[in-house]
Amino acid sequence: MKKVILDYEYLKMKFFKNKKAKATIETIILLVVLLVACIIFRNIQKNIFFYPRNDTSSYEQLQKNSDFEEVNIVSDGKNLNGWLYYNNPR
Repeated sequence: MKKVILDYEYLKMKFFKNKKAKATIETIILLVVLLVACIIFRNIQKNIFFYPRNDTSSYEQLQKNSDFEEVNIVSDGKNLNGWLYYNNPR
């Protein structure tokens, strides 16, 4: 019977000869996936949440635009505020 290159048993036999090597490869793959997820999240959040510049003309323009909404969050005596951008206009 001809072996298929992507057969998991064949790969296990070829590359994962011991458990330490398998754990190391799985850890590296996990770290790469986590890094990619963090980069994607960072790029997405930069496009969604904007902080005010304390500039009156910018503030007025953002209030006129229906794609933006001013956000105020009060938690534990701290007041966080900024602008929320809607990707799909209302």
